[in-house]
Amino acid sequence: MSFHRFKQVFATLSVLAVFVAGACSVDDVKGESSALVSEEVKSAAAGEGEVIVVRNNWTGQMISSEVGAQVLERMGFEIEIQTLDSIAMWPAIAKADNMLQMEVWPPVQKPQMQEWIDDNGEATVVGENGYAGTEGWYVPTYVIEGDEERGIEPTCPGLPDYQALNDCVEIFATSSSGSKGRYLSGDPSWGEYYGDEQRIENLGLDYVMEFAGSEAALAAEIKRAYDRGEPILALMWFPHFITSRYDLTQIEFPPYTEECWKTTYACGWEDGPAFKVVSDEFEQRFPLAYQVVEKIEIPTDALVDMIVRVDGDGLTVEEAASEWLDDNEDTWTSWVPEVN
Repeated sequence: MSFHRFKQVFATLSVLAVFVAGACSVDDVKGESSALVSEEVKSAAAGEGEVIVVRNNWTGQMISSEVGAQVLERMGFEIEIQTLDSIAMWPAIAKADNMLQMEVWPPVQKPQMQEWIDDNGEATVVGENGYAGTEGWYVPTYVIEGDEERGIEPTCPGLPDYQALNDCVEIFATSSSGSKGRYLSGDPSWGEYYGDEQRIENLGLDYVMEFAGSEAALAAEIKRAYDRGEPILALMWFPHFITSRYDLTQIEFPPYTEECWKTTYACGWEDGPAFKVVSDEFEQRFPLAYQVVEKIEIPTDALVDMIVRVDGDGLTVEEAASEWLDDNEDTWTSWVPEVN
């Protein structure tokens, strides 16, 4: 198993500089290169310098960043992982010349991609990372159809049409939401990306948005409600442990348009692939690493399996990524170019 140095970095929305809060190591040892990689590749990798891999705060991204980091490390690169929220990472990537982000999701980050990639030219899209995603508001399917085996009657059969939500406000109301229905999101830092407050207002929904506090807390709330057979309306996406393990149905909003997403958010999400992004000078400074990052594609089923290993079986993201790479040597070694 390969390990790398791990540095935890916290950044706020208003601060462009990245502050390194502390450092810790997965195993307190420097990562080792792989015997499957030629000495020529190892020498070239060592000569390019340190690559900083961005880690965000949801499991799928953490795994994809770990896979990228461990592949580069096995080649002989020096790796640092910096944990940044999905807002603060953009100025950090722009300021640096050695940063790699393995998972950026449009359209939720389309404004940031427009600013930092298209307008400022301070970050570069390397390509798709191999898996596509679906995101939006979800309810347990038993809310719509019931579950005869569990003795659950349907409580909002008009769903998944979003217009039925106002007929079911009492079903989704909680002690904290009062007379309104509750829609549960995750980390408060995600708020501006999804436009849910505007979506609620502009679609005339009698709901309030609350935050669970984190992805883990959001997943725990959905799991708790599902295990009890209770109604819940919440943000969720695929690939994810929750959508892989539980029978959920996505709410159907008016179709996505770019104009809607820029203005009213009175529509659904745009499904599509995630992208890899690097600092603008990355290709010039790290030509070998760039070639590898271009080729890295994690199949959707592989990502889902690793997510389940982490969120379901209790592995760390480091362990899940290392396990997958060990079991798929032909895949990751095919990403490594020859060096003469």
